Amino acid sequence: MRIALDLEGPCSNVHEPARERSDILEPHHFDEWKAMDDNVYKEYMHVSSNLWHNHWEQIPLSTESVPENVDRLRESNEVKILTARTGVDDQIQQWLDSHGVTVDGFWSTRQPKEQFERGPEAHVNEELQFDIFIDDNPRMVGEVDHLFLYDRPWNQSVTADGVNTIRVEDLGEVADMVEDGILVRQSANA
Repeated sequence: MRIALDLEGPCSNVHEPARERSDILEPHHFDEWKAMDDNVYKEYMHVSSNLWHNHWEQIPLSTESVPENVDRLRESNEVKILTARTGVDDQIQQWLDSHGVTVDGFWSTRQPKEQFERGPEAHVNEELQFDIFIDDNPRMVGEVDHLFLYDRPWNQSVTADGVNTIRVEDLGEVADMVEDGILVRQSANA
């Protein structure tokens, strides 16, 4: 299977260093998806972009087990980063290398990620079509057939149905399900 892994959320935690570098950003700004007003959102985008451009080494892993769990996923699958963070491909690669996160490639895009789902209606070439998505974006619920919703405060308002959308606390849960063949059976039945 081909797995699309989101960078920010499941792999990296850019929110903490962004809050530390800003006088405006507060923890409650990350409680709900798009809960920020325009000024706060612009501040977050400015600070987080600056971090990726100039201080990528200050962005921590979301959990220390990310490299190990990505390796587990890669044992029998192709895993690529699919991120909306654009313009920092070199920095993303440096960040991945410095944290020992090995993937089969990555793609930065402004397109909606559901356009990358494998199938006859895919809007991208075969190399960028995915069977499974691991993401923290609540807008993806119901938009792709197989989503592991990485549990975060900002996606608590959506319900994971346990079939097409499975809420997970970390990448280890996804790796366990893949190793147990759960997703292979679900994909075959789709």
